[in-house]
Amino acid sequence: MYDELIDGTDDLAAWFKPRREKGLCHHADQAVQQCFSTIANHVATKFKPHQVSEFLVGADGWLIAHAMNGDGIAVTQESDRSHNSKIKIPTICKIFGVPCMNTYDMLGALGARLG
Repeated sequence: MYDELIDGTDDLAAWFKPRREKGLCHHADQAVQQCFSTIANHVATKFKPHQVSEFLVGADGWLIAHAMNGDGIAVTQESDRSHNSKIKIPTICKIFGVPCMNTYDMLGALGARLG
């Protein structure tokens, strides 16, 4: 996921680059890899091949696998209500019972104050 975040030239990429070893990045241990395998197998049997390859090449499955393994919450701005052909994080989270929220809900839950 680190590589996907730093790929851009936006403020998030600039902020994240020097923080790789500051506890924000977690390596996928065997349990997380097993969760990812479960997700990948499900996706491969339920979605079209082009959707599967797009989903599996990105970080979305790993984000969900980490949340699934560690009783975490997947945070995304994606919505499962949009009707394009991309496999959405909230859709897969629902299937596996992984909590999912958007960035604004996360900031509220953390008590962040902006402004």
